[in-house]
Amino acid sequence: MAKELIISPAANDMARKKNSDAEVALLKQLEKSVLVDVVLPPDMPKEDFNVALSAVCKTFVKSHVKEEAMFLVLGELLLIAGAHPELYQPKYETLDAFIESLEQSFGVGRSTCYDAKKAALRWGKVIEIDRFPKIGRVKLAIVSKAVPVGDEGKATARKLLEICETKPAKDVLDYCYEKGYLAPGEASGSKFSFTLNKKQHKIFTKWFGDPRVHAVCESSQTADILEHMIQECEIEWIEKGEAAMKEREDSVSAAS
Repeated sequence: MAKELIISPAANDMARKKNSDAEVALLKQLEKSVLVDVVLPPDMPKEDFNVALSAVCKTFVKSHVKEEAMFLVLGELLLIAGAHPELYQPKYETLDAFIESLEQSFGVGRSTCYDAKKAALRWGKVIEIDRFPKIGRVKLAIVSKAVPVGDEGKATARKLLEICETKPAKDVLDYCYEKGYLAPGEASGSKFSFTLNKKQHKIFTKWFGDPRVHAVCESSQTADILEHMIQECEIEWIEKGEAAMKEREDSVSAAS
């Protein structure tokens, strides 16, 4: 699966800087149908090299900062769609079908949509849009493991998010270990096993080995596929589970 670009505080500062006239002129040349070495010849002067390097790096970082800023916004839109099916029906029968269509319509991948939806569910009411690029998905994943569900607005979570804005992921992880929010190694790889009967083993083997499933999840790794399966059913199952639990409680109360 694609790795996230970790946007440093320096990158965020760079993304706010305007391009010089020379940088703007160079970028216009690079947007044309032309070979790179025509615009950037190997024997280019040092001054031109510095202009090109600055222009390209600024553009590269700005595009990623904008992408990160829209991550929670995308998730919030999908949460709204999930709560209001009339927004995508009758063209798409289910939310899953609607999300599937976004890749065809806009090039936004299915896994990105579900990751954004999950992040917005927990953090959309806590993290302002312009803060998210400084935090990023890698560090937010660490914080999500360290902070219990429901505590996103509490002091511990706020402190961790502030640290994420100025520190790299390793420092955030070390801080969580130091404070006891995570046990050493908890945020790194681990093994998980369970027993299957022959029928279940056949079903699982077929599913996890299906190239169509790999294409949807953008990975053939069992852990990645399981994670995406959970992301797709998490919100719906929790809502249905809460309703079922309440119904049972009401039935017990009525019987007593």
